[in-house]
Formats: sequence, C-alpha cells, structure tokens
Amino acid sequence: MWITKVLDPIQKAIDFISAVFIALAVSILFYAVLMRYIFHSPPAWSQEVTRYLFVWLIMLGGASVTRDQTHLNINVFIDLMPRKVQAIVNLFLNVLMLIFCVVLIYQSALIYPKVAEAMNPILPISLGLLYLSIPVGTALMVLFIVENSIKLFVKTDKASPGEEANVCSCSQ
Repeated sequence: MWITKVLDPIQKAIDFISAVFIALAVSILFYAVLMRYIFHSPPAWSQEVTRYLFVWLIMLGGASVTRDQTHLNINVFIDLMPRKVQAIVNLFLNVLMLIFCVVLIYQSALIYPKVAEAMNPILPISLGLLYLSIPVGTALMVLFIVENSIKLFVKTDKASPGEEANVCSCSQ
C-alpha cells in the first residue's frame, strides 16, 4: 500500500531517534550518578536534559505504538463482533482518536508562542523545545491513525483466483 511505503521511513526515523534518546538519557543519568556519589558534585544540567529527552520519548513512543496499534486496550466485546462490524467500530474509535489529536494540536499551537519565549532556568534552552514535542508527536499520531483507518478497509494482499477478496483486514 502506498501510504505504508511513505510512512515506513518515518517510522524508522522515529525508532532511530528514540533509540538515540534512550541511550543519551541512560548515559547522562549514569554520569550524574557517578558525579553525585563518587565525586560529590552532581551536574545540575543532567536532570533537565533527561527531562527533555523523556518528554520527547513519550510523544515519539506514543506515535510509534499508534502505528503498531499496541496501545493498552480491552478488546473483549470487539473480538466477539463480526469482522465488518469490528472494522466499523475500529474506524469509529480512530475518528475519536483523530478528534482528540486535532484538539491537542490546536491547543498546543495556542500555548506554544507563550512558552517559546520562556527559557529553562538551568539550561540556555527555550521551553518551546520541550513543548514542541506535543504537536510533533500528535501530528505523527494523526498520520498513523489515518494509515490504520485506511488499512481497515483495504486488503493488502491479493486474493487467489476463485477466492473472494475481503473488504476488511482487521487483524490486531
């Protein structure tokens, strides 16, 4: 499917950036612990940098699990429904998620100019960098929700001759 081919590189970039952020956060925290308990001189910047990294990790991770459809959910009732009804219910849930994401992007766009002017008290970095993770991560979620919604009704593999093509490929 064309949308999957477009979003695969984005997903790989998200995974790479997340891995780098995790490695940086662990390294910085390890350094901070060494400095605190061995040299009795903890770096003040370490907590702030890891805070920024973790917030970005949360938003990028949220986008990643949105694409993989691995958010925590309870499918007891949905699994009992016929496949076509499952697709409709899942589409409805995707629409609700899209509405939430659009509201979140809108609200974060309203607050961003205010926080972008503020500077972090410990680091010479704008708080806008921290808050920018919200619209970026949420916009990625929107892309992945749209992809998942399209996948609900488009069969990705071809039906063999004499086999009826399914309208819904609702596998979770």
